[in-house]
Formats: sequence, structure tokens, C-alpha cells
Amino acid sequence: MEGVTATNLGTVTLSAGQHAFRFTVTGKNDASNAYYFTVDSFVLMPAQTDDHTTPVTTSNAPEGWAKEDVIVTLSPTDSQSGVAKTIYSIDGADDVEGTSFTIKSGGVHTISFNSVDNAGNVEAAHTQQARIDKSAPVTGATVAPAQPDGSNEWYVHDVTLISDASDNLSGVSNTEYSLKLFGLHKAESGWPV
Repeated sequence: MEGVTATNLGTVTLSAGQHAFRFTVTGKNDASNAYYFTVDSFVLMPAQTDDHTTPVTTSNAPEGWAKEDVIVTLSPTDSQSGVAKTIYSIDGADDVEGTSFTIKSGGVHTISFNSVDNAGNVEAAHTQQARIDKSAPVTGATVAPAQPDGSNEWYVHDVTLISDASDNLSGVSNTEYSLKLFGLHKAESGWPV
């Protein structure tokens, strides 16, 4: 342009982000009065690179059985364009966007989850199970023979104690019992024998 004086500032290296940097262009041409153009700040954006890598999402859902509510946290990462959203579903219900949820009801629950990055790459869905058993097992016992085999409600032969324990969800891990014997015992209804 006519009337414009150029000054070479040399090379200025700036990192990505917002910077305050003022420069003014002034000049005059034959058709107008003096003119100027001022820039007070500008934003440098990092160079766009092609992102063809899907995000990676992990879960802290427990591997085994829990006896209380399970709080699940999903942790998505994407080192290139960043994570746009994380989606999860519990037991095949509608997808929900988020990274944390609580499962309260007992049983075996199937969790599926994945993330999408800002470039639109969709991670393949992961599936995990959350197992919750809030109920204690039920334990009972019987003796064999069921009725005393001697006179006056006495047992005269060995008596076998049969323990019966059940749990509808996680199963029975072990059963503990104690038996106190003090000399001869007469059979009574219920415990102890």
C-alpha cells in the first residue's frame, strides 16, 4: 500500500492461548485521510492434527460381590482432541451421559459404557458386572435321628447335626457353629442338643 511504512518485528514465538500484543498500522493514501488499524489481543490456536484414536474409559466397579451400594466412577482419557462425552447404561436401560452413578438394588447388574472424543471417534463399548448382595444367608439345623431313639426322650445312639445354609445371591461362603456338651443331654425342642 502506498504511504504505509513497514517495520519488521523479527520472529516472535508464542505458545497457544490468549496473548495481549498491540500493534497499529497507520498510513495515508491519495483517496482518504489518515487511517489506522489496531489489534489489542489475539488468540493462538494449536495446529489441528488428525485424531483417529478413540478415547479410553476405565471403571472402578468392584470385581467381586459388594454388600452395600456400589458407586461407580468412569474415567475417560483422550490425549489428542479430548473427551467430548461418556455414556453408560445399566441393565440395558437407556443410555445416560455422565461419569458417576450409584447402583443400590441387590443382584447382578450389567454396566456398559464408552466415550466419544471431540474429533468424533467412538470408543467400543465395555461391559462389566456389579454384584450386590445386601441380605444375610439363612442357616438352619436339624438332627438325625429326628426323634430320640431311647426311652423318656433320650438318645441312646449317636446324633448327627445337619446344618443347612442358603443364600440366593452371592452364595454361602462358610458356616460356623459351636456345640457345647455337658454330660448326658435330654432332647428338648429347638437348640441346644
